[in-house]
Amino acid sequence: SWSAASDTNGIGKYEYQLDYSTWVSVGSSTNFSLSNQPDGAHIIYVRATDVPGNIGNASNVSIYVDKTLPNTPIIKEWHSGINWTQHDTPYLSWTDPGDQGSGITRFAISVDSGAESDLGYVLNYHSAQLSTGSHSFKIKSYDASNQSSNWSNTIIVYIDTSLPAVPASLTSPTHSNS
Repeated sequence: SWSAASDTNGIGKYEYQLDYSTWVSVGSSTNFSLSNQPDGAHIIYVRATDVPGNIGNASNVSIYVDKTLPNTPIIKEWHSGINWTQHDTPYLSWTDPGDQGSGITRFAISVDSGAESDLGYVLNYHSAQLSTGSHSFKIKSYDASNQSSNWSNTIIVYIDTSLPAVPASLTSPTHSNS
C-alpha cells in the first residue's frame, strides 16, 4: 500500500510493475496483493496517472522473499581432539553454509544441550575454560528472515584437568621398617 498521490485534475489510476514486467492497473486503489513469489529479491514500482493521462514518476520498493531454511553448518574442533585431554578451551570453526534466500545473518550455539546462545555472524567459537568431564557443542545458522537451519553435527570433547589421587601408603617388601 502507499499514500495517495495528488494532482490538480485528479488521479485517474495507479499501476504497479513487478520485476520490470508489464504495468498492471489497480484503478483508484492504493494497495494490491501479489501471489506467492519465488525466493529472492523483487522490485515493485508504483506510479500514478492523472485524469488527462499524464504519467507520474514511479516510486519503488524492494522485497525479499525467503521461504527456504538456511543450510546446516558443519563444525570442526581444533584444540581438544577426540580423546581425553588437559586442553580445557575447545576451539570450533565452520564455514558459512549458505542460504538460497536472504542469506545467513547469524549463528547460535548450544553447549552441553543447554539453551541456544546467539553468536552473531562469526565463523568460530573459542570456549571459556571447561570443567573436567565430557562437553558437547552444536551450531545452527539463521537467515535474514530469522529462519533457522537444523542443528549441526555434535562435537564432544573430553576434558580432564583433575590431578590423580596421592597414593595412600607406600611399603617395601624388602624393608619392612620405615
